[in-house]
Amino acid sequence: MNLNDYLTPLNPQLLYCDGGEFLRQLHVNREGVDARPLEEADVVLLGVPFILTGRLENSDAPDLIRKELYSLAFDNRQSPRIYDLGNMIRAGNIRQTLFGLSDVLTHLLESHKMVVLLGGDSLVNLSVLRSLPRSVQAPVVYTLAEPFLSLAEYSGFELIAPDKIRFNQLGNQAHYHTREQKEWANSYVHETYRLGKLRSHLAGAEPYLRGSDGFAISANLIKNTDAPGQQEAYPNGIYGEDACQLAGFAGLADHLKVFSVLDYCPANDRASLTSRLLAQVVWYAIDGYRSRFSEHPYEDKHFRKFLVNLDDHSLVFYKSERTSRWWMEVPSSRNEGNALIPCHLSDYQTACQHEIPARWLRAYQRMNLGAV
Repeated sequence: MNLNDYLTPLNPQLLYCDGGEFLRQLHVNREGVDARPLEEADVVLLGVPFILTGRLENSDAPDLIRKELYSLAFDNRQSPRIYDLGNMIRAGNIRQTLFGLSDVLTHLLESHKMVVLLGGDSLVNLSVLRSLPRSVQAPVVYTLAEPFLSLAEYSGFELIAPDKIRFNQLGNQAHYHTREQKEWANSYVHETYRLGKLRSHLAGAEPYLRGSDGFAISANLIKNTDAPGQQEAYPNGIYGEDACQLAGFAGLADHLKVFSVLDYCPANDRASLTSRLLAQVVWYAIDGYRSRFSEHPYEDKHFRKFLVNLDDHSLVFYKSERTSRWWMEVPSSRNEGNALIPCHLSDYQTACQHEIPARWLRAYQRMNLGAV
């Protein structure tokens, strides 16, 4: 496909501003996408300069995030090759725009790029979820960091299928979950990590991200005092530094292919606080990417195996001696052998207290009983 049919070059004012190290080591779309630099790129940035909810409206959110991102420091030693492709061209209506974005994403994912999406609202997730099953083996694992189940509002678009998607939701707030949203969630394998748990044990979210193919973080999840650029003001949420750490976890995840920052509303921003924060979120995602370390407990020698004997059976855990990350085995009656799922040290500690970790139990029910 010809990406120039879908993309507009970057605003020259962004390129001639007082950029920092990040801008100086980028390849950018100045007058059209160059095939060779794109082929060599590891990470691509793609702006979504419109809001899709209700009707198509233009937004300068991607360029405002870029302006702050370009000014940041960035050590180019062992840096991934980054190509900023510019912004998507809006189509005649929402559905055509979603399909166009999906086609571009599919092309980039099939070329084995990590895609960072800047701007847009929660409808962007539909394009991502239409693209990922074409590029990865089903089911796709997709993690949303947002206070409510935004995708439940868009079930009528019918762009995603329950048998191909598994959802994780980080930071959900029960007082925003309507009955319709809960019914929609029951159509999918859906796991939640509530806001209170996220605030008290942020590292517990890392295993969800480690097993994900895509991750979208909404500005609505962040406390309004840290990110005032939201369509509506949400009083509760995570702090800005928590958002950056989640982004780092996501970038480090071996399988993650799409990272999105969504729901930034420039009209409500104050002193560019939100654009600066979201730029830092993107920075940490890319920094995590360049620190990726592919490893597998069954294939690598730098793992320690732990066996925890319970009353009826034993649980098997593995710890990487290089990254200190944990995995655990979950038996499956439908397939030969056991499944390996990412977990946290706290899951091992729970097992040592003669309790079955909730993460293990949910995985066992999902694989053997068809339960969520």
